[in-house]
Amino acid sequence: GQVDDGGGPVDVGAGDAAAGEAFFTLNGCGACHGDDGASGFAVSLVDVGLDTMLGKLDGSQGHAGGAVDGVTSQDADDVVAYLASLHGGGDIVDGGGVPGDPVAGEAVFASGGCSACHCEDASGGCALGAPSLAGVDADTLDGKVRGDAGHVGGTSELTDTEMADLAAYLGSL
Repeated sequence: GQVDDGGGPVDVGAGDAAAGEAFFTLNGCGACHGDDGASGFAVSLVDVGLDTMLGKLDGSQGHAGGAVDGVTSQDADDVVAYLASLHGGGDIVDGGGVPGDPVAGEAVFASGGCSACHCEDASGGCALGAPSLAGVDADTLDGKVRGDAGHVGGTSELTDTEMADLAAYLGSL
């Protein structure tokens, strides 16, 4: 697999896609992320880099599904290779697939008044039947917040950087 660390693709090892598929299946990842890692109710795993994958699996970067006991960097590399094999095998971008700053995104969430409907923890349901935003993907978020995808709160004039930061924050939940 490869990671684009901002300076171009960097080889991070040769993950075994078959082993990654076995790990993905054995640990029930598809229950939340979909059988393809991209079609479930949880954040898409497509383009998640090795460091982020390992951080989510070992629990050090937070993971709603909890930490996977005994996970290794090879397991993470294998899962990244498996997901790349399903989605074109392109270069993997590190940072959760979202090039934003989750700390700055939390500030955007707070200053934008998002918690009024989506609750302080983005779990949803605080007003107007608002959905949880935990793990929402960047495209869906952008369509709702800046686009015409029917956001009850209207559209917002967030910059591209603010949208990336907000998506990184929500993706970290």
